[in-house]
Amino acid sequence: MAVLPLLGSLLAGCGKPNALADVAPGERAALEQLAAAAAVATNGIALVADVSALKAPPDAPNIAIAVRDGHVVGLRISDTGLASMAGVAQLPMLASLDLHGNRIAQIDGVAALSKLESLDVSHNAIRRIEGLEASTGLHELALAANHIARIEGLATLTELRVLNLSLNAIGEISGLDALAALTWLSLSGNPITRIEGVANHGALTYLNLGYCQIAQAENLTGLPQLVTLQLWHDRLTQLDGFEALPALRYVGVGENPINFDTPESRRIFDKMIGHTFLARW
Repeated sequence: MAVLPLLGSLLAGCGKPNALADVAPGERAALEQLAAAAAVATNGIALVADVSALKAPPDAPNIAIAVRDGHVVGLRISDTGLASMAGVAQLPMLASLDLHGNRIAQIDGVAALSKLESLDVSHNAIRRIEGLEASTGLHELALAANHIARIEGLATLTELRVLNLSLNAIGEISGLDALAALTWLSLSGNPITRIEGVANHGALTYLNLGYCQIAQAENLTGLPQLVTLQLWHDRLTQLDGFEALPALRYVGVGENPINFDTPESRRIFDKMIGHTFLARW
């Protein structure tokens, strides 16, 4: 009797449940098209419990969705050949969208996503920040590791709290004036030479300008809640500019050509002892 082959075929048919089974037909079709564009079979789509579970380890499935009441509220398509994100416009209830590690050259399709709060398009081929004007409810935006040379297109994102623009080609800090709610900002790994354009961002608690080309800690007034300032591997030669930051608790200045033995450096260092950790290595 061919019991073992028969058992094997039965088990093969009892694989993981279809992640799209409970998705509304129109959204199911949109997901199938996106999966095809990413060269991922629809039976390779994983269903997760909620949007928080979309942030998965590196060995996780390339596509994962979170579904609520028949609608896709969270979507991750990562590390595939996806070249266009326009298809996400057919998923109107999306609150979280993660498309990192693809081949996307243009932000598209998000104008229809009125519920969108988190967008990650890091590690793609984007050259301009555009197409976000209608995404006024965004709280988190990740655009790291693209080819962006200028900060623009963010004026309507007044609820934005987290912005990651690390590892781009940005040479000047600008275009952030409307982001009054911003608490976390990273511009590390850009060819920025001056600290500017961040003063008076009163809600900011974290600022990363490490691995840039900054020679002086300046224009840091009006940041009463800044707790962490990263200036690793820049071009600082003096230890100054931090005294206007009353909430500062951590400053990273390692791998800078600072002479810590000058009287001024020792004075500032002594003043910081007890309330601010100065990371020199």
